Amino acid sequence: MEFHLRADLFLRHVDGQSVLFDVQNDRYFLAPDRMHRALGLLSHGEPLDLRDQAILAPLINRGLIIERRGPDDAAPMAYTATSTTTGDAPERRPSGSLICQAIIAQAGAELQLRRRKIGGVLAAIRGRRQRAIRNEAQLSSEDIFEHATAFRASSKFFPTHGQCLRRSVALTNHLLTRQRVVDMVFGVSVRPFRAHCWVEHSGVVLNDTVEGVRRYTPILVI
Repeated sequence: MEFHLRADLFLRHVDGQSVLFDVQNDRYFLAPDRMHRALGLLSHGEPLDLRDQAILAPLINRGLIIERRGPDDAAPMAYTATSTTTGDAPERRPSGSLICQAIIAQAGAELQLRRRKIGGVLAAIRGRRQRAIRNEAQLSSEDIFEHATAFRASSKFFPTHGQCLRRSVALTNHLLTRQRVVDMVFGVSVRPFRAHCWVEHSGVVLNDTVEGVRRYTPILVI
């Protein structure tokens, strides 16, 4: 009997522990140590024996791990977990108009996150990204860095602590709707256990610093 993770459940092994991100319920959690080996097999597409199935039964019973019923029944790879962070975005002098756009975008993202579940927000971002890839404008990185600087300047008008999701959704939507292709990265750490998200362009961190994100292991990249 073969199993796979539900399509909106993401797994990453970090420092000998298994971290899961349940997008549907906007929840990160650590799997018990006894599940680590079985989840490793699952992540590599290996079949689970009866002992492994019994160990993972709590996740199977909750519908987080699903039985594969046929050769075509595989979890769709909607996202990846690959990020090659290389540096920080350089500061640029944005116009007042661009800062105003950033403020509006951040306010819009906050409203969006209040009204919609995170799964719907991320699905919409994925659709915008696919369209942006098809219609990507031939713009220099300098243009993207100017927008990123405007968003950093606009953040002083909003709470900063624990607001990485709002900032990242706002910047990602702003750039994708202007045909600038970027990656929204979700990362996790286990010591201590916490999660974070940020935006990158070709490995350059746009709304954080390399120092700030290097402690996190990417679990989901859109």
